[in-house]
Amino acid sequence: EIELQIKQLESNTNLKLKELEGKLETTKKELEGKIETTKKELEYKILETKTSLLRWSFLFWVSQMATLLGILYAILK
Repeated sequence: EIELQIKQLESNTNLKLKELEGKLETTKKELEGKIETTKKELEYKILETKTSLLRWSFLFWVSQMATLLGILYAILK
């Protein structure tokens, strides 16, 4: 009788273990999906920042050239 109870306990334990493994696998896949989504969002934000920096850099240098040309024109006039 004790052996039967031990076998039932082992069976229940194995069943619970398989359930937990299934839940763990599902959670792992969900986390991988969230990580991938976050990675893509971060890549987009970085690209957006690079574009913005390039735009502001271009505007800075254009304004610097305009100022320099204005000064040169005033001096050489």
